[in-house]
Parts: sequence; structure tokens; C-alpha cells
Amino acid sequence: MKFPSIQKILTSSFVLSLVLLGGCNKEMGAALGSAAGVIGSSYLPAGAVPVGSAVQVMGNQIGGLVGEQIAQYLDAAERKQAEKAALDSLNSKSTGSGSTQSWTSRTNNGISGGSTIIAQDNASDGRVCRIQRNFINVRGKDIEETDRLCRDPQSGAWIKV
Repeated sequence: MKFPSIQKILTSSFVLSLVLLGGCNKEMGAALGSAAGVIGSSYLPAGAVPVGSAVQVMGNQIGGLVGEQIAQYLDAAERKQAEKAALDSLNSKSTGSGSTQSWTSRTNNGISGGSTIIAQDNASDGRVCRIQRNFINVRGKDIEETDRLCRDPQSGAWIKV
């Protein structure tokens, strides 16, 4: 059986996501993006995208780590910076100030933010979970969100719970 190339699947998933996400809010966008990733990956043979690979993790994480309360103040480039800081913070081995990943906007003066892991625990099913505080400062106004995320043992993705 011949499988479509990873490039075709990712391109199709990306185009489908753009079409579907045109008028969505961030939470709906994250849900639809995850669904597109699941659908796209269903066309791949087992093991085609290694667990923990950049492609696999990127597909699971885009758009889901920074909530609407923060995202509404950021342009697309800043959201990418915030999402990267959030993911880097989650993947650090530290908690507290040692886990803080900061960023400064490359597109707008007076906008910066970061992400800190404030605690770690285990879910009842044994998954590793982390309490994450994402924060931004927009020209002197502080906004923050705190979420609990648990790591999926199979995909390695962090999922808000």
C-alpha cells in the first residue's frame, strides 16, 4: 500500500486549518488544529513520524499553550514567541524561577512576556503534570494565566486539563 508523503499530508493539513480557522477564536482554532493533525497523521504508517520528533510535537502544540486572555493582546509573531516560551518552560527540568522562559516582542515596543512552571505533580493516571504561569506586559499592563498541563505518555505532547 502506497502512503502519501509527509509533505503532502502536512501541506493539506495546513491548508485545511487555514480554511477552517478563518473566523475562529483561539480555543476553537486549537481544537480544529488538533483534529486536523489527528486526521493527517491517520494517513501515515505507524512510526512514520517518531514520537517526540519536531514535526510530531509541533503539530500537537501549535496554538494550544497560550490562552485567549493573553493571545488577544499579541500579534501573530508575538503569539509564536509566547508559544515557544511556554513549550520551552514545560520541557525544562526546573520549576520556579529556574524554568522561566522570557521573550520580548520583535515587532512592537513595550510588549514582553514569559512562562514559568510553578509546580509539578502527577495525574491520577500517572501522567506528569505541570502548573504553568504564562504572563505578558503590554505597555505597563500585566496579564497572566495559570494552567495545568499533563504530558501525554504516547505522543509527548502537553495537554491542558
